[in-house]
Amino acid sequence: MQLEPDITIPCDMILISGNAVVNESSLTGTYSAYELNKWQLLMKNTTGESIPIPKSPLPPEKEHGFDPDHHSKHMLFNGTELLQVKAMKNTPVRILYYY
Repeated sequence: MQLEPDITIPCDMILISGNAVVNESSLTGTYSAYELNKWQLLMKNTTGESIPIPKSPLPPEKEHGFDPDHHSKHMLFNGTELLQVKAMKNTPVRILYYY
């Protein structure tokens, strides 16, 4: 599957390489404060618009002990909107379907 901006994620996926930004408001139904990056920058949305959620690839050492409850920052969830996708260096974006 080719990941492109503005698609709805068709099933749960694990991001193996590359980065993505998604809109998860269709799942949460809320517009609250979210952690946006590793420097603990918080942003509160008061306009009712969606807040972009960055997703990072699953580190290789985590592939054998994956738990969706603890590794959600590496997951693209069914029904969420993909806002941005970016390959890293010369490595294409890779995903695993998660059932």
